[in-house]
Amino acid sequence: MVEDMVMELAEIYGNRSNDLTLQIAIWTKALERVDNKSVAFGYQTLVQTKQKSTMPVPADFFEALNSGISDDALLSWNQLFKAIKSNAGRPLEFEDTVLAETVRQLGGVDFLSGLAEKDFFWQRKPFTETYCILAKRGKDYEPVCPAQHVARPVLIKSVAT
Repeated sequence: MVEDMVMELAEIYGNRSNDLTLQIAIWTKALERVDNKSVAFGYQTLVQTKQKSTMPVPADFFEALNSGISDDALLSWNQLFKAIKSNAGRPLEFEDTVLAETVRQLGGVDFLSGLAEKDFFWQRKPFTETYCILAKRGKDYEPVCPAQHVARPVLIKSVAT
């Protein structure tokens, strides 16, 4: 799949080189841990947001692949605000496990729900930065964030892509 992508990118960007063997080898090595679905998504994003007139490099691909993470972080921030306001003191189960881990990294549900509204909004920047870092790791985390009340967790659907 990577080989086809590099050949298509070379054609799109007008790469005049007859021998793409070295570029294919570089791209294959750089993307060896990226699954086919992510390769397809990154390729589409790279082509749709074409900003350079020269052949992109793997770093451009990863930038395109991760471009939606900041948007996801902001959407998740808004979702967290609503979830904490409407479920104060209840444990939360996040479909987006990155959101759950970000909540834990910032002190947990109890800490965040105990903040005054103006103090809560000061957590936005650390939240988005932490969310982006955790999302780029590509790991799954524990979805449940415990809270002071012992109850079944409230399921919070994911808005992240």
